[in-house]
Amino acid sequence: MSKTHSRIKASLVGFLISSALLGASSACALEPDDDNPPPPTQGLFSDHDFEQCVAGPAKTLNQWYDLFEQRLSQKIEQLDQDCHLNPQQKSKLRLAGEGDLKRLRDRVEMGRSYLRAAQNDRFRFTALRERLIMHQYGMHEDLFGSNSLFSKTLPVTLTLDQGIEHVRSATKRWFEENGARVQLYIDTEINALDLTHLQKQQFLSLIEKQGVAAGSSLSPAILVMNLLANLPENELRRFLNDEQWKTYAQHRESYRRKVKFSLKDQTAFFSLDWFKIP
Repeated sequence: MSKTHSRIKASLVGFLISSALLGASSACALEPDDDNPPPPTQGLFSDHDFEQCVAGPAKTLNQWYDLFEQRLSQKIEQLDQDCHLNPQQKSKLRLAGEGDLKRLRDRVEMGRSYLRAAQNDRFRFTALRERLIMHQYGMHEDLFGSNSLFSKTLPVTLTLDQGIEHVRSATKRWFEENGARVQLYIDTEINALDLTHLQKQQFLSLIEKQGVAAGSSLSPAILVMNLLANLPENELRRFLNDEQWKTYAQHRESYRRKVKFSLKDQTAFFSLDWFKIP
């Protein structure tokens, strides 16, 4: 490849990447100068650009942090309503939730420092920035979900009776909010399979036996897909005919792909793994 071709290609790549963050005018700074080439990445990625990639256009990082503080208070208040926490329990849960927020802040700042350190390394900087753009936006709403300090502290903080009451109340709330959508998704599958009345009863009985993971942070659609994708094959084959089984098997593969993608997409709020360059 000729030097001219290489320069043109580098300039076009730089233009496309930086346009997504700064607009076409900033991208022009990446064009090479034969006599006095400037550092190709210097100053092209400000703190504002970084925060927009992490937090999205609707909120600043500080607004996200404030929102998480509010949600922590709301979660503790809801738990108190469910199972009457004592002051020590409230304090312990708040400390755990604040630990989750501190970990998030630390990860964000470490990611910022990675980019700053790579400003003068064109290859590494471009790779890091592309990785960050690919994962935008880095904030998900369930900071206190299954892998959080808060969720790990909760079961060892509540008494057995409190835990039972909390699960009962949380499950009831979840079905009040999502039950109609769950039923709609299941009915859609029943109609697609063209089940008879008897088959429908058998299908619903099988679903009821498996159960829906109420209270999960996943969407109702993904929960139902996960449920439908993992129904026991031997029991389904007892009442589905060949054509119905073929349709279900096609749906099952599609559901599994979507569930896998959804779980992969929810791995972390802001992961430093995004900055690992092979």
